[in-house]
Amino acid sequence: MAAKFVVTLVHGTWADTRGWVAPGSFLRRELDRRLDHLTFRAFAWSGRNTHAARTEAGASLAQFIRDGHVRYPDAHHFVVAHSHGGNVALYAMRDPAARDAVTGIVTLGTPFIYTRCRDVARHAHVFSWLMLGVAALIPFVVLDAFDLTPVAFTWLGFAAFLMVEAEPRLRRWLIDTVVREQADIVAAFQPPSVEASKLAILCAQGDEIGGWLRTWDVVARTPFVVGCVLVALVGVVGPMNLPGLLDTLARSTVHRPLDDIHILGFDGWALSVGILVLCLVCGVLVMGSGVVRWAGYWGEPLLANVLMEIGSDRIPRTSGDVHSAHTFDVALPARPTHRTHGHLRHTAISEHAAVMSALSDWISGHRRCSDQSPDLE
Repeated sequence: MAAKFVVTLVHGTWADTRGWVAPGSFLRRELDRRLDHLTFRAFAWSGRNTHAARTEAGASLAQFIRDGHVRYPDAHHFVVAHSHGGNVALYAMRDPAARDAVTGIVTLGTPFIYTRCRDVARHAHVFSWLMLGVAALIPFVVLDAFDLTPVAFTWLGFAAFLMVEAEPRLRRWLIDTVVREQADIVAAFQPPSVEASKLAILCAQGDEIGGWLRTWDVVARTPFVVGCVLVALVGVVGPMNLPGLLDTLARSTVHRPLDDIHILGFDGWALSVGILVLCLVCGVLVMGSGVVRWAGYWGEPLLANVLMEIGSDRIPRTSGDVHSAHTFDVALPARPTHRTHGHLRHTAISEHAAVMSALSDWISGHRRCSDQSPDLE
């Protein structure tokens, strides 16, 4: 008899089709027992913990779903995905044909990826002034090193005029460039919105992986927050000290010692070095937040973490329908096995009877609704 249900199984990070996806697993036995005329299809992907691997797998899964629909055109097609396999399943929904072919998606312990654009306009003026300041100081230092003091002093005054004229244009260019880059990152990382009626989210109470990732999001965000505070400090203190700094540079052209000039109690050398160190620390902290994140999300582009807030949550943070998660009190496995990868509730969710009951009931109920309303999308 023809299959009524086709269930595509998608494994998660660092897993393969030999675990809960394999024939004879608890999940497959339970669904076979609870659903009639059921056919399983196992989708394999690299399992690497990178956004690139998941988006690539999503495109491959879309083709896999389309092929399954051609093979079983009259069946109801469902996707059951564990962990980051849920994100792979959502990425597959970018394909309209695959989206239409799927009746529903069930995720097991998925940490859903989300992206949020940072407010780049807040500190754009600081970075534009710093860029212009460095561009103006380099010729000044070179001219002064060759004892071309009058030329250096003339260049300094001309550069100050150019900085005032060019800063608004540079700031606008920086903002526009960042906005375009943010749009590209959102298009690459953010899963598409999926109707709440087509997505069942099943979670384990005390899920270790989801909790660890959310904790690491906070840890990795801390350096960025500190860096932004320092950038804001530079933006406030810099203009206050700009006349003093220009006076310091002017006096250096006539070989007056910087120690004779004090700004807020500090001599010129100490203040100049301090500002340079502060800017360096800002850059290290802001850029370093991306390096810290690699422990949770391997291989992310460094710039993505500077321009975007990228994290994970138990439900998708997308526009459209409001999703809800069904949480189960999944006990720790009695002993480590290959399928559970040790004592983790995160992996034991695929071995839990209550989860399998909810999964099969949702598939059965969703199929009946589809039969009654064949035009419902």
